[in-house]
Amino acid sequence: MSLYSPNQHKVPFKVHRVSTNTNAFGQNGIILVGMDGTAWEVCRIQCGHRTPWTEGTIVDVPHKKEAPLWHLMDGVECPRQLQKLPAKLVNEVWKKKSKE
Repeated sequence: MSLYSPNQHKVPFKVHRVSTNTNAFGQNGIILVGMDGTAWEVCRIQCGHRTPWTEGTIVDVPHKKEAPLWHLMDGVECPRQLQKLPAKLVNEVWKKKSKE
């Protein structure tokens, strides 16, 4: 049985920063930025069978409507939505040319 439903879609997020230290459970803090400026901080174990997320990694996050389904992401815990980023910073993260 699949955890995915037909009403889901995936949204790309780019890893902007990865903490060099870990929390008490061995998880790194990771900042993810969407193309629309949506930003999240999540905790993720970066070892074992998982491919580490490094700065610049594109992560496809399952969504239902506008809500990310973090519980479907392997090793991701404690998601916290951050303030929406300004276009200039989004362009820098995604390496786009600024329209200014």
